[in-house]
Amino acid sequence: MSHAFSSATERQRVLVEYLTPAGSAFAVTTSGDSVFVNARIVDAIGVEVNQEYDAFLLANYPDKREFTPWRAMRLQPVRAEAEPVETTAADVLSFLDHDPRAVTVGILAKSMNIEADVASKLLSKLHASGKLAKIGLYSSTSSERASQVAYCRQQDSAPVFDWMLDWAEDDEVES
Repeated sequence: MSHAFSSATERQRVLVEYLTPAGSAFAVTTSGDSVFVNARIVDAIGVEVNQEYDAFLLANYPDKREFTPWRAMRLQPVRAEAEPVETTAADVLSFLDHDPRAVTVGILAKSMNIEADVASKLLSKLHASGKLAKIGLYSSTSSERASQVAYCRQQDSAPVFDWMLDWAEDDEVES
């Protein structure tokens, strides 16, 4: 029996439809072609029915192509990408309810696992609506913009400000 082997694999998404009693599997491509997956691959990655995989396919042996045009050389599980969750102003307020300290854009972004520009927009929006106090620290009198900016809930601004004054007084005592 002579088989012409082609080494060109084709990458396609497949859906496993059936596990055989012998341990192999059959899948289907997005175009509806049948794919054979041998037991070695099924065992190696724990193939499951109704799961999608990225498959590296090779044309099946000529005597099998009529019913199953492809055989899998390798499968990789498809990682479901999480739907991006939009962070809202209410989420930021809830976060600050659990930790009343002042936060910077960077701290909020890291703590809530969001981009810095999203954190900045949310904090600015909450400040503009009067729900957050904004604390600006200027490194020199000639600075037009604050060197550091922090935000806190309005009701938390007095204790934060008092803490900053106590810290300044402690610093003067040490000098």
